[in-house]
Amino acid sequence: MPASWGVLSDTTGTEILLQKNKNARDNFTEEICKRLENTCIESTDANRVIRSRDTEKTSHFVDPPYIGTHLGYYSGYNEMHFTELLDTLKSVKGKFMLTMFPHEILKKAIQANGWYQLEISRKISTAKNKRRDQVELIVTNYPILT
Repeated sequence: MPASWGVLSDTTGTEILLQKNKNARDNFTEEICKRLENTCIESTDANRVIRSRDTEKTSHFVDPPYIGTHLGYYSGYNEMHFTELLDTLKSVKGKFMLTMFPHEILKKAIQANGWYQLEISRKISTAKNKRRDQVELIVTNYPILT
């Protein structure tokens, strides 16, 4: 029997559990495929993708590595890269939505380009069960309805 989202065991009901999980996986896959039907996902330089796909009808969702945080597998992404991204965004014909933690470079770009921002505050968990406030910005080149 092919692998699925289930735990294999010799107990009665294994076949039913596996089929139920397989159906859930298949339905999930079908639903996601429908939602992504007219979506283009690429894995290359964001500036290149934005410039090559930009039209007046294009919506760009931009979620770069967050400057000033642990970048993990994005190590090497720095303020210069972020500035280049903002330069690309200021010339798009379509719409964009950018997510980022507050940063002085972003603040200056928002002011210089007349972009809109929405501040999202939330509590996050940190080491040893402590919680702290975290602010994230949603920045757009169109008015944000709240």
